[in-house]
Amino acid sequence: MILRTNIEIVTGFLGCGKTTFINALLDNTLVHNELVIVVQCEEGQTFIDEKFRNKKEILIKKLGTSNIISTNFIKEIIDVNKPHRIIIEHNGSKKLEGVLNIIHNKKLKYRCKVTDIFNIIDVSTFKVYIENMGSLLLSGIENSDLIVLSNVNKLLASQINEVVNLLKKYNYEAYILGVDNIKNISFVLMKENILFNGYLKEFNVLVKNFIKK
Repeated sequence: MILRTNIEIVTGFLGCGKTTFINALLDNTLVHNELVIVVQCEEGQTFIDEKFRNKKEILIKKLGTSNIISTNFIKEIIDVNKPHRIIIEHNGSKKLEGVLNIIHNKKLKYRCKVTDIFNIIDVSTFKVYIENMGSLLLSGIENSDLIVLSNVNKLLASQINEVVNLLKKYNYEAYILGVDNIKNISFVLMKENILFNGYLKEFNVLVKNFIKK
C-alpha cells in the first residue's frame, strides 16, 4: 500500500505575501514527525522562518524564476525524500494550470495529489491586475480552495464586496478570508480553524510513517 504525498499550492503575484502565508500554514498545520518540502519558485522579500529552516523535518528547495517545476523534479523529490507533504510557492506571473498539468501527469498518478490551493490577493492592487492581467489571475481564482484577501482595511466595505462578488463569479465554492495585514494571517487562520490539522492529521502521518518502514 502506498500513500500519496499531499501537495499544497500557494499562488499569487510577487509581493502579495505568499511566503508569509507559508510560514503561517506551517505554524498551524505542522505535526510531529511530518516531513515537509517547500518548493519556492520565486525569490521575494520574505523568507521561510528560521525556526522552520532549522528543522530537519522541513526541506526547502529554491528554483527561482528562471527554473520551472517539471514532472521529473516532483518525482525525484518524492522518490528520494518520501515527504508527507509538498508546499509549492507558485510564481503568480505564470498560469496555475501549467503546474497542475505537471502534477496530474500519469508518472505522478500514484505518487502525489493536490489537496489544497491557496490564493493570496492584495485587494489594494486587485483592480489593476484583473484589468491588465486577467487571464493570469483567473487561472488561480478558478482553482483555489482558499482565497486570502490582504489589506482589506485600505478599501471601503462596498469595494470589498465588489471584489468578493467578482471572485465568487469565477469560483463560488472557494472560502474567502479577509485580513488587514498579511503578517497577522497565522492568528487569523488559527481563529478561523479552517485548515487540516490536529489529531486526524497526526494519525495520517503516523500511518504513513508505519507504511514506509
